[in-house]
Amino acid sequence: MQIRNEKPEDRAEIATLIARTYMSDGVEVIEKTGILRDMPAYDTKHTFVAEEDGEMLAYALFTLLKVGDNGEALLLAPLAIDTNKEFDIAGFLSEIFETLKNQGHNYILMHGDVNQYKDLGFVDAKKMGIDDGLSVEGVDLMIKNISDTPVTEIGMVDLPECLRSNSASA
Repeated sequence: MQIRNEKPEDRAEIATLIARTYMSDGVEVIEKTGILRDMPAYDTKHTFVAEEDGEMLAYALFTLLKVGDNGEALLLAPLAIDTNKEFDIAGFLSEIFETLKNQGHNYILMHGDVNQYKDLGFVDAKKMGIDDGLSVEGVDLMIKNISDTPVTEIGMVDLPECLRSNSASA
């Protein structure tokens, strides 16, 4: 598996991967991904594609967000995986987290079921004093510390408006 940053020519294939991952919510997630790419915080060094034999297997977009008064974290949204292939999601994310740590980032935020992602080191962000104001049943705001720095960015996450809806989380 090779992991690299997203290129503009990848976008159609990424959209197809998102549609397959999110099924009936795919169109909405594709639209939200476009909005996130149009934000000033968008940087291709925070986007990752996994491929094998020239075939795209996964895509991850991270958006830099403000947390509390002076903190920041990267939000992972969307995460798209080719569900028709065997794929090491833990290996993919671990390699990306190491890259982001080497870029100087400390924390990853993600929406999902904390029980599903605890083996990857995610914990309930609310227990750390971090909240985004969303209330969606079965969806937690999670945080993973990818550095050696203790979590100090306590407060509200400045979540982009496109992610504030209660439907599919990008």
